[in-house]
Amino acid sequence: MKIQGCIAFFIFVLLSFSAKSENSERIFEYGIGTFAFSLPEYAGAKDTKNYIVPLPYFYYQDKTNKVDREGLISSLWQVENWYLDFSASAQIPVNSDDIDIRTDMPDIDWTFQAGPALKYYFYGKPRDDDKTFVSFYTRKAITTDFSYLDDAGWQYGLIVSSQRAFSNWFGGKLKWQNRASVNFASTKFHQLYYDVEKAYSTEERSEFKSSSGYHSSTLSSGLTYRKGRLWLAGFVLYRNMSGTKNEASALIQKRENFSAGLGVAWIINQ
Repeated sequence: MKIQGCIAFFIFVLLSFSAKSENSERIFEYGIGTFAFSLPEYAGAKDTKNYIVPLPYFYYQDKTNKVDREGLISSLWQVENWYLDFSASAQIPVNSDDIDIRTDMPDIDWTFQAGPALKYYFYGKPRDDDKTFVSFYTRKAITTDFSYLDDAGWQYGLIVSSQRAFSNWFGGKLKWQNRASVNFASTKFHQLYYDVEKAYSTEERSEFKSSSGYHSSTLSSGLTYRKGRLWLAGFVLYRNMSGTKNEASALIQKRENFSAGLGVAWIINQ
Protein backbone atom coordinates (compact mmCIF):
# COMPACT_ATOMS: atom_id res chain seq x y z
CA MET A 1 0.00 0.00 0.00
CA LYS A 2 1.27 3.46 -0.82
CA ILE A 3 2.00 5.61 2.21
CA GLN A 4 -0.74 8.08 1.15
CA GLY A 5 -3.33 5.30 1.29
CA CYS A 6 -2.23 4.18 4.75
CA ILE A 7 -2.31 7.75 6.05
CA ALA A 8 -5.79 8.32 4.62
CA PHE A 9 -7.06 5.12 6.24
CA PHE A 10 -5.83 6.01 9.72
CA ILE A 11 -6.98 9.63 9.41
CA PHE A 12 -10.45 8.19 8.78
CA VAL A 13 -10.05 6.07 11.94
CA LEU A 14 -9.15 9.09 14.07
CA LEU A 15 -11.92 11.24 12.65
CA SER A 16 -14.48 8.50 13.28
CA PHE A 17 -13.30 8.16 16.89
CA SER A 18 -13.37 11.94 17.48
CA ALA A 19 -16.79 12.36 15.96
CA LYS A 20 -18.26 9.70 18.22
CA SER A 21 -16.82 11.04 21.49
CA GLU A 22 -18.92 14.20 21.82
CA ASN A 23 -20.91 13.35 24.93
CA SER A 24 -20.67 14.12 28.61
CA GLU A 25 -20.71 10.59 30.07
CA ARG A 26 -16.96 10.14 30.14
CA ILE A 27 -14.66 8.15 32.39
CA PHE A 28 -11.01 9.12 32.12
CA GLU A 29 -8.32 7.63 34.34
CA TYR A 30 -4.56 7.49 34.18
CA GLY A 31 -1.83 6.14 36.40
CA ILE A 32 1.57 4.49 36.57
CA GLY A 33 2.34 0.80 36.64
CA THR A 34 4.70 -2.08 36.00
CA PHE A 35 3.92 -4.98 33.70
CA ALA A 36 5.65 -8.33 33.18
CA PHE A 37 5.06 -10.44 30.07
CA SER A 38 6.28 -13.70 28.63
CA LEU A 39 5.46 -13.87 24.93
CA PRO A 40 6.55 -15.85 21.87
CA GLU A 41 8.57 -13.74 19.43
CA TYR A 42 5.69 -14.26 16.99
CA ALA A 43 2.92 -16.83 16.52
CA GLY A 44 4.62 -20.16 15.83
CA ALA A 45 8.06 -19.13 17.09
CA LYS A 46 10.09 -21.42 19.35
CA ASP A 47 11.78 -18.47 21.03
CA THR A 48 10.08 -16.49 23.78
CA LYS A 49 10.88 -13.09 25.20
CA ASN A 50 10.30 -11.82 28.75
CA TYR A 51 9.57 -8.19 29.50
CA ILE A 52 9.40 -6.23 32.76
CA VAL A 53 8.56 -2.68 31.83
CA PRO A 54 7.12 0.45 33.44
CA LEU A 55 4.04 1.44 31.50
CA PRO A 56 1.37 4.10 31.98
CA TYR A 57 -2.12 3.00 32.95
CA PHE A 58 -4.74 4.60 30.73
CA TYR A 59 -8.51 4.13 30.62
CA TYR A 60 -11.09 6.18 28.72
CA GLN A 61 -14.76 5.36 28.16
CA ASP A 62 -17.81 7.26 26.97
CA LYS A 63 -21.06 6.14 25.36
CA THR A 64 -19.42 4.93 22.17
CA ASN A 65 -15.64 4.66 22.74
CA LYS A 66 -13.28 2.79 25.02
CA VAL A 67 -9.48 2.89 25.19
CA ASP A 68 -7.60 0.60 27.58
CA ARG A 69 -4.76 -1.94 27.69
CA GLU A 70 -6.48 -3.98 24.95
CA GLY A 71 -6.54 -1.10 22.47
CA LEU A 72 -9.23 1.17 21.07
CA ILE A 73 -12.88 0.18 20.64
CA SER A 74 -15.41 2.58 19.12
CA SER A 75 -19.11 1.70 18.74
CA LEU A 76 -20.47 2.66 15.32
CA TRP A 77 -23.96 1.12 15.11
CA GLN A 78 -26.46 -0.89 17.16
CA VAL A 79 -29.76 -2.70 16.46
CA GLU A 80 -31.24 -4.80 19.29
CA ASN A 81 -28.45 -7.24 20.32
CA TRP A 82 -26.28 -6.53 17.27
CA TYR A 83 -23.42 -4.05 17.60
CA LEU A 84 -20.89 -2.82 15.06
CA ASP A 85 -17.71 -1.37 16.53
CA PHE A 86 -14.22 -0.42 15.51
CA SER A 87 -11.06 -1.62 17.22
CA ALA A 88 -7.30 -1.18 16.93
CA SER A 89 -4.26 -2.94 18.40
CA ALA A 90 -0.50 -3.39 17.95
CA GLN A 91 2.14 -6.14 17.87
CA ILE A 92 5.70 -5.61 19.05
CA PRO A 93 8.64 -5.70 16.56
CA VAL A 94 10.60 -8.87 15.83
CA ASN A 95 14.41 -8.62 15.87
CA SER A 96 15.61 -11.44 13.61
CA ASP A 97 19.07 -11.49 15.25
CA ASP A 98 17.40 -12.72 18.47
CA ILE A 99 15.84 -15.74 16.71
CA ASP A 100 18.06 -18.54 15.42
CA ILE A 101 15.71 -19.63 12.64
CA ARG A 102 15.47 -16.02 11.33
CA THR A 103 19.20 -15.22 11.43
CA ASP A 104 20.19 -12.84 8.58
CA MET A 105 16.55 -12.31 7.62
CA PRO A 106 14.92 -8.84 7.70
CA ASP A 107 13.44 -7.64 10.99
CA ILE A 108 9.68 -7.20 11.35
CA ASP A 109 8.74 -3.70 12.47
CA TRP A 110 5.77 -2.62 14.58
CA THR A 111 2.53 -4.07 13.24
CA PHE A 112 -0.67 -2.11 13.81
CA GLN A 113 -4.14 -3.45 13.06
CA ALA A 114 -7.51 -1.71 12.84
CA GLY A 115 -10.95 -2.56 11.53
CA PRO A 116 -14.63 -3.27 12.23
CA ALA A 117 -16.21 -6.08 14.25
CA LEU A 118 -19.86 -7.20 14.18
CA LYS A 119 -20.93 -8.47 17.60
CA TYR A 120 -24.02 -10.28 18.84
CA TYR A 121 -24.66 -10.16 22.60
CA PHE A 122 -26.31 -13.25 24.05
CA TYR A 123 -26.20 -11.68 27.50
CA GLY A 124 -25.56 -8.13 28.66
CA LYS A 125 -24.39 -5.10 26.70
CA PRO A 126 -20.95 -3.65 25.81
CA ARG A 127 -20.75 -1.44 28.94
CA ASP A 128 -22.00 -4.15 31.34
CA ASP A 129 -19.66 -5.99 33.67
CA ASP A 130 -21.43 -9.30 32.93
CA LYS A 131 -21.71 -10.14 29.23
CA THR A 132 -21.36 -12.91 26.66
CA PHE A 133 -21.03 -12.25 22.94
CA VAL A 134 -19.71 -13.52 19.63
CA SER A 135 -17.67 -11.23 17.38
CA PHE A 136 -16.95 -11.46 13.66
CA TYR A 137 -13.94 -9.22 13.03
CA THR A 138 -11.72 -8.04 10.20
CA ARG A 139 -8.65 -5.83 10.58
CA LYS A 140 -6.32 -4.06 8.18
CA ALA A 141 -2.65 -4.42 9.15
CA ILE A 142 0.28 -2.12 8.47
CA THR A 143 3.95 -2.24 9.46
CA THR A 144 6.01 0.79 10.42
CA ASP A 145 9.20 1.95 12.11
CA PHE A 146 7.54 5.40 12.31
CA SER A 147 9.46 6.63 9.25
CA TYR A 148 7.27 4.73 6.77
CA LEU A 149 3.98 2.82 6.52
CA ASP A 150 3.59 -0.40 4.54
CA ASP A 151 0.67 -2.69 3.74
CA ALA A 152 0.68 -5.90 5.80
CA GLY A 153 -2.56 -7.48 4.59
CA TRP A 154 -5.62 -8.50 6.60
CA GLN A 155 -6.65 -10.62 9.56
CA TYR A 156 -10.20 -11.83 10.16
CA GLY A 157 -12.02 -14.39 12.24
CA LEU A 158 -14.48 -15.19 15.02
CA ILE A 159 -14.22 -14.60 18.78
CA VAL A 160 -16.48 -15.89 21.55
CA SER A 161 -16.09 -13.92 24.79
CA SER A 162 -17.64 -14.09 28.25
CA GLN A 163 -17.00 -11.81 31.23
CA ARG A 164 -18.25 -12.01 34.79
CA ALA A 165 -17.74 -9.53 37.64
CA PHE A 166 -17.61 -10.21 41.38
CA SER A 167 -18.29 -7.19 43.58
CA ASN A 168 -17.03 -6.83 47.14
CA TRP A 169 -14.26 -9.34 46.55
CA PHE A 170 -11.88 -8.52 49.41
CA GLY A 171 -13.28 -5.01 49.29
CA GLY A 172 -12.80 -4.51 45.54
CA LYS A 173 -14.19 -5.68 42.21
CA LEU A 174 -12.87 -8.72 40.36
CA LYS A 175 -13.55 -9.24 36.63
CA TRP A 176 -12.93 -12.58 34.92
CA GLN A 177 -12.90 -12.78 31.12
CA ASN A 178 -12.56 -15.89 28.95
CA ARG A 179 -12.18 -15.97 25.18
CA ALA A 180 -11.88 -18.44 22.32
CA SER A 181 -11.00 -17.41 18.78
CA VAL A 182 -10.51 -18.83 15.29
CA ASN A 183 -8.29 -16.64 13.14
CA PHE A 184 -7.53 -16.34 9.43
CA ALA A 185 -5.21 -14.06 7.46
CA SER A 186 -4.45 -12.91 3.94
CA THR A 187 -1.43 -13.97 1.93
CA LYS A 188 0.34 -10.67 2.56
CA PHE A 189 -0.04 -10.95 6.35
CA HIS A 190 1.30 -14.52 6.33
CA GLN A 191 4.18 -13.47 4.07
CA LEU A 192 5.34 -10.98 6.69
CA TYR A 193 6.00 -13.75 9.25
CA TYR A 194 6.37 -17.02 7.35
CA ASP A 195 7.80 -16.36 3.87
CA VAL A 196 11.37 -17.44 3.15
CA GLU A 197 12.68 -15.86 -0.02
CA LYS A 198 15.27 -17.73 -2.08
CA ALA A 199 17.99 -15.26 -1.06
CA TYR A 200 17.44 -16.20 2.62
CA SER A 201 17.04 -19.97 2.21
CA THR A 202 19.48 -22.29 4.01
CA GLU A 203 19.70 -26.00 4.80
CA GLU A 204 17.53 -25.42 7.86
CA ARG A 205 15.30 -22.81 6.24
CA SER A 206 13.91 -23.85 2.87
CA GLU A 207 12.38 -21.36 0.45
CA PHE A 208 8.67 -20.95 1.22
CA LYS A 209 5.80 -18.95 -0.22
CA SER A 210 2.85 -18.26 2.10
CA SER A 211 -0.81 -18.30 1.15
CA SER A 212 -4.03 -17.02 2.68
CA GLY A 213 -6.21 -19.11 4.97
CA TYR A 214 -6.38 -20.48 8.49
CA HIS A 215 -3.86 -18.93 10.90
CA SER A 216 -4.54 -20.20 14.44
CA SER A 217 -7.01 -20.78 17.26
CA THR A 218 -6.65 -19.34 20.76
CA LEU A 219 -8.01 -19.81 24.26
CA SER A 220 -7.37 -17.11 26.87
CA SER A 221 -8.37 -16.20 30.39
CA GLY A 222 -7.77 -12.93 32.20
CA LEU A 223 -8.45 -11.37 35.59
CA THR A 224 -8.53 -7.73 36.66
CA TYR A 225 -8.95 -6.52 40.23
CA ARG A 226 -9.70 -2.95 41.26
CA LYS A 227 -9.79 -1.60 44.80
CA GLY A 228 -9.71 2.17 45.14
CA ARG A 229 -6.64 3.37 43.26
CA LEU A 230 -5.06 -0.09 43.07
CA TRP A 231 -5.36 -2.06 39.83
CA LEU A 232 -4.07 -5.61 39.32
CA ALA A 233 -4.28 -7.78 36.22
CA GLY A 234 -3.13 -11.11 34.85
CA PHE A 235 -3.73 -13.27 31.80
CA VAL A 236 -2.78 -16.54 30.12
CA LEU A 237 -3.20 -17.32 26.43
CA TYR A 238 -2.85 -20.60 24.54
CA ARG A 239 -2.44 -20.59 20.74
CA ASN A 240 -2.68 -23.67 18.52
CA MET A 241 -1.44 -23.55 14.92
CA SER A 242 -1.96 -27.19 13.97
CA GLY A 243 -3.39 -27.35 10.48
CA THR A 244 -2.49 -23.75 9.69
CA LYS A 245 -2.30 -22.99 5.99
CA ASN A 246 1.46 -22.32 6.22
CA GLU A 247 2.42 -25.13 8.58
CA ALA A 248 5.21 -26.24 6.21
CA SER A 249 7.18 -23.00 6.70
CA ALA A 250 10.43 -23.51 8.59
CA LEU A 251 9.61 -20.31 10.49
CA ILE A 252 6.73 -22.09 12.25
CA GLN A 253 8.72 -24.10 14.77
CA LYS A 254 6.00 -24.75 17.34
CA ARG A 255 2.34 -25.58 16.76
CA GLU A 256 1.53 -24.48 20.30
CA ASN A 257 2.44 -21.21 22.03
CA PHE A 258 1.74 -19.92 25.52
CA SER A 259 1.71 -16.30 26.65
CA ALA A 260 1.25 -14.87 30.15
CA GLY A 261 1.38 -11.53 31.87
CA LEU A 262 0.97 -9.75 35.20
CA GLY A 263 0.51 -6.08 35.91
CA VAL A 264 0.04 -3.66 38.80
CA ALA A 265 -0.86 0.02 38.56
CA TRP A 266 -1.72 2.94 40.81
CA ILE A 267 -4.48 5.20 39.53
CA ILE A 268 -3.52 8.86 39.92
CA ASN A 269 -6.98 10.24 39.15
CA GLN A 270 -10.35 8.52 39.57
